[in-house]
Amino acid sequence: MQSQIQCAASQSIPLDWLLAPREQDRASLVEFARGTLCSLSTQEDGSFAPVHVSRIHRSFKRLGATELYRGGLRLIQLLREAEPLHGGYWLPAPYRVVEIEDEFVFIGATPNVHGFLGEIRMEGLGRLLAPDVANRFPHQSLGGWMDLATQDPSTTVATFMAAHTRAEARTSNLTDVTYLNLISPGTTGRSLFQWSDRVVGTLAAGQIAICRQLRHGRKRYFSASLGRGGIATEAPIDIPITRLLFAIAREVGTPIRAVARLDEKIVEVTVGERLPIEEFRLALLVSREIVRAGQSTTYRISPKLAQAFCARLALLGCALETRQ
Repeated sequence: MQSQIQCAASQSIPLDWLLAPREQDRASLVEFARGTLCSLSTQEDGSFAPVHVSRIHRSFKRLGATELYRGGLRLIQLLREAEPLHGGYWLPAPYRVVEIEDEFVFIGATPNVHGFLGEIRMEGLGRLLAPDVANRFPHQSLGGWMDLATQDPSTTVATFMAAHTRAEARTSNLTDVTYLNLISPGTTGRSLFQWSDRVVGTLAAGQIAICRQLRHGRKRYFSASLGRGGIATEAPIDIPITRLLFAIAREVGTPIRAVARLDEKIVEVTVGERLPIEEFRLALLVSREIVRAGQSTTYRISPKLAQAFCARLALLGCALETRQ
């Protein structure tokens, strides 16, 4: 049974990709990763069993693309179709459907050619189902699939400030510390978020700084109360740093711009900074193409699904700008 599944999965992947696998073709890489994990994990009774990464690695090695297994697994993990377990094992996630702008997107590590998904329509890496087929599966909210609690930027900053007040403690003799400095949004070709040796406060009238310290080869982020030209107290940052930076930029009046260029068939959304993982997960699912140029990334999305993506960018704290 497993060999039949793996053989069927390969039939849905373009022959040119099978002959010369490349990571840039995300759709084919995801499909091969789905087929490999599905074939190796499916039991005779239809249930799934954990699969060790070494077996997945061997499948990619037989393909002649040994190192692509990491990218394939990372993609299906980002799509929340599979999860890593302790000890190097992987397991397909439960099948479900996420509704996005009245479209039903299937989430699951089963290859397209199994047939029980019916006639699917591809949008990016997302597989859109007909309503009658979608009703066969459990439904999950978009926020639940993104693994994101809805919180506006002001609430995020308020939560951060309250946590800082509760956890701050006196500190001294800190070394290798840099400070967040928000540069002018009019400066082109550079990130809005700059890190400087100069002591800079960004919140509470310049009395609270966002700090980064290099320790043992890793970056540690913390907040600091400033006094007499330096750090008086520090507190850990529990909010993912990228999400916090977007919220702070909005709060202080220099929000990250997201420019949407409209067309009847495609919407190009360009964001000047790398997105937090949750928003990038959605972009990866619905984007027909993702093009990076320096700090900016352009996502090419169908007009309907672009509405949901732009709505999430607004919740993140972006300033949306529409151009024809």
